[in-house]
Amino acid sequence: MEPVEIFQSLNLTKRPLNFYILANGKHAVVVNKSVEGDGKLKYRLTLPPFSIKNRGCVLLLPNETGSSLAWHRGYPSLLQMLAASGHTIIAADLLLPVEKRLKENVKNLKWISEVENIANRSCVLVSERRSFATALQYLAQIGTSDGFIIVKNNFTSWAPGNSLIATKTLIGKDTPTVIAISGDEGLADMNGQANGGRESKGWIKAVNYADGINNLAQVIVNFLDFVHPR
Repeated sequence: MEPVEIFQSLNLTKRPLNFYILANGKHAVVVNKSVEGDGKLKYRLTLPPFSIKNRGCVLLLPNETGSSLAWHRGYPSLLQMLAASGHTIIAADLLLPVEKRLKENVKNLKWISEVENIANRSCVLVSERRSFATALQYLAQIGTSDGFIIVKNNFTSWAPGNSLIATKTLIGKDTPTVIAISGDEGLADMNGQANGGRESKGWIKAVNYADGINNLAQVIVNFLDFVHPR
């Protein structure tokens, strides 16, 4: 099978989270940091615990609150579980209002990537729906990404529309992209008639997961295992 066919055949909600990710994640230390750019930007840095091999990095962008705390709830939190999968995790705050501080936020994200020495590494970008525009601008300026996950709480809240083709035009045709939806309303339409529609043949797919941070972690970790093989 071609890589894109393997990607489309992935069932990101089938394989459960490894027990060791849940157990080791509790030992991943989340460090609060900040950079002085266009306004002080705070972020949280989490490294793989113990001697777990570091396979890459993940940059998390928040929801409309602008706070990375949304990714650091529960024990272990999403930050900790992703770190335990073998990744450097950076969860950035964004200056508010997010929609009007696009330029400053992108500049600060680039500064963070320099400070944390990930500027020359291709990361997986995970974005909440409200930070989608910031993510696109950041991707446009860094020029590369190993993958992109857009997290949304339901189908009807999606923007810029229901078309995966339109979304892929914005992101870039060769970047593996998942739209993770906590609810299945409209999922078939998101996948372009799901059963063989022409939109389902490229590097983008929608997947629905049961609500809950562990279930979202399951989707992301399984995606990471595809783009950053063990």
